[in-house]
Amino acid sequence: MTATYSLAKGGERYLTREQREAWLALQDGDAVTLVRQPENEHDKNAISVVSGGVHIGYIARIGAAVLSPWLDDGGKARWVYSKPNAVKAVV
Repeated sequence: MTATYSLAKGGERYLTREQREAWLALQDGDAVTLVRQPENEHDKNAISVVSGGVHIGYIARIGAAVLSPWLDDGGKARWVYSKPNAVKAVV
């Protein structure tokens, strides 16, 4: 599987200092983790993007709608940050 998904940083004003620092420290190719959040009250397909144990944003809603069923079915990939604001699967 080769895919790139937009990363929605979400309301930057709501980021904590730790989240903002983690976001600013990201370099192209850095590993990130995708975490499904089916209990998210705003989007049942929500996918959190985590870097160094810190939540830094979400996969944009359209991408999450496509990607969440695959993750729910046990889909596995190595995910990396891709500048300017995306994550991509590396296989």
